[in-house]
Amino acid sequence: MTRKVRSNPAVDALLVLVAVWVVLGFAMNISFRGKRLLQFDEKVQVGVFATVPLLLLTVLQLRTAVHVQKAGFIRDYVSKLHIDRELSEAYHYLVYTYNNKLYDRVVDATPEELAKMQESRADGCRLYNVDNFQGSQEERRLDALLGYFDLIGYHYLNGVIGMSDIAGVLGYQLAALATRKVVRNYLNTVPPYWEETSFSKAGGVGPFRYLTVLLDDFLEYNKKNRETIQSLNRRELLGGVK
Repeated sequence: MTRKVRSNPAVDALLVLVAVWVVLGFAMNISFRGKRLLQFDEKVQVGVFATVPLLLLTVLQLRTAVHVQKAGFIRDYVSKLHIDRELSEAYHYLVYTYNNKLYDRVVDATPEELAKMQESRADGCRLYNVDNFQGSQEERRLDALLGYFDLIGYHYLNGVIGMSDIAGVLGYQLAALATRKVVRNYLNTVPPYWEETSFSKAGGVGPFRYLTVLLDDFLEYNKKNRETIQSLNRRELLGGVK
């Protein structure tokens, strides 16, 4: 099930303050047998109703700050994928251009066939088999790339950023990660490996677990919003014409 962003404390506080303000105003004007239910000194009453709007304004400012911070996080984090050479090359060579058909060829290739397929590829951008590429530059760069997306998954699971925002700005990249057999196979090898290491005894979360959940929820989100996504894609193809 797709995770929902946790309720915004600022919004919750705003709703509470509005409710309190309305209840106080209502109660102050209710009389019972000729007497008001709530009787305040006139100065206190004026003070209460003068203070509440200031509190509301403060809460609204906090809410705006939260949205600005989230927008900044999205902008800065997404831009890093495009301007950081290590990340952009890793994504391009190790994920985007490494389609499932090519991966199957690599897995079945003889050493001679694989060597020929690698002729035009530099170290760190070579075709790799997840069963035997440990210790290579490709593994190091792939780990860095997956770690980048794993951090996004961490913030997602902790309610900092919602799936609609993530899918909106990183949907293209997540679709590649979620459907590339080489990536999925590698992610599947991590839990058994982690359980055998001494690090797992410390009780920490294993590598790329946030990313794994993020990818699963991303695919589920796309299924639920398929019509909306297709409609948006059609508008793009038609130059914005409905």
